[in-house]
Amino acid sequence: MLAVNTAAIGNMHSMQQHDSEQAVVTLSRDVKACLHAQQHDSHTSLICHAASVLSEPDAQCKADKTCIIAGLWNNRQLVPGSNDAVRLSERPGRDDTKVKVVAPGKVPGLGKGGSLASRQAVLHSLVHIESWAVDLSWDIIARFGCNSIYNLPDAFLDDFVQVAVDEAKHFQQLQHRLTAIGSHYGALPVHDGLWESAAATAHSLPARLAVESCVHEARGLDRLPHTIKRFQNAGDDESAQLLEKIYQEEIAHCAAGVRWLTWLHTQASLACLHGHPKPATCQQKVSLAQTAQASQDTPSSQDSTRCPNLELNSKCLSTAPVSTAAAGISDPVHAKGVLCDGQKESAAPRCIDNNCTEEAKNHDGKILDWQADAQQYGTVEEWFHALVRANFKGSLKPPFNEAARAAAGFGPQWYLPLAAEVIR
Repeated sequence: MLAVNTAAIGNMHSMQQHDSEQAVVTLSRDVKACLHAQQHDSHTSLICHAASVLSEPDAQCKADKTCIIAGLWNNRQLVPGSNDAVRLSERPGRDDTKVKVVAPGKVPGLGKGGSLASRQAVLHSLVHIESWAVDLSWDIIARFGCNSIYNLPDAFLDDFVQVAVDEAKHFQQLQHRLTAIGSHYGALPVHDGLWESAAATAHSLPARLAVESCVHEARGLDRLPHTIKRFQNAGDDESAQLLEKIYQEEIAHCAAGVRWLTWLHTQASLACLHGHPKPATCQQKVSLAQTAQASQDTPSSQDSTRCPNLELNSKCLSTAPVSTAAAGISDPVHAKGVLCDGQKESAAPRCIDNNCTEEAKNHDGKILDWQADAQQYGTVEEWFHALVRANFKGSLKPPFNEAARAAAGFGPQWYLPLAAEVIR
């Protein structure tokens, strides 16, 4: 997640030497031993491990743990678990003695990248953003990933585990580059605006996806090319090349938000037709779409009163992880991510229609609040507009990186209707 404006005020432990072109995350021996022990504890799960990352105060250890947990998950050595098994604090663990946190208005300006001090400030800001992005990735898993209200499949966990790995890798690579140009993480004050925005959507997965995974991730896609250009103009090609690689990978993070908000809207459509929230199989979705089309030809008074605005999307969502961890991937929505050093490929892909738990609750067949909300809107884009208006403060300002947004499946119909508005 990279959303920094180098022309204005922005969000502002050293690692061992490694080639920045390699997708390698440095692993702490102590963290390895700790997680290896936890792996054999019958009470641990992906959700519990996610909570352990969130409670970890050291940013480097967060990144270390992320890579190891992802390896266990991808190798089918962890069960999903339950969100009811963890209690999350209002703010993830942070060592504020190492990194000084101030109010947003107290953070120094970053400059335009022309001087060394300005480039250090920009990289410092990006390191901090990526550190928070690691926490945000685990928070969406720990808070919503196996919540029976949403009945999310394991593919949701796959996607956001991969996002967490990408963000941990970006944190370490940027921190390494910051050290190489004469500074370090903690040298400048920072603010926690990114987490404050996440805390405002802690009540709702659709709101979290709309604001964090779509709005903020897309903002990063808009701004990063300008940052890269400024580093190039200053002759800092090594930093520019690193940022270009990270930029390619960040497209998939926005795509994950689009993908799962669309999935939720489809589930709400199915709940409207069937009167229950349990996810249908791909074959059932196609059948339901055909039924819905037939209903349009021969209107049913019952159906038309229950969900008059909905347009059922019959296309089955891809089961492939959404990641562009290798630069040059042209289709990030269906690309497979690069694993951490030492990880193995998953034995078999998880089906998108699997539930997180063996017996998902059906809530007595009742339409859930989030489903009722989604059912008010005929398209996922219209629902997104409502979610942003209700949960985001500010405005969506051009210029937009239309090519990168389109590559993430985030076309102009998503954001242009909001561009002229000052929200809340």
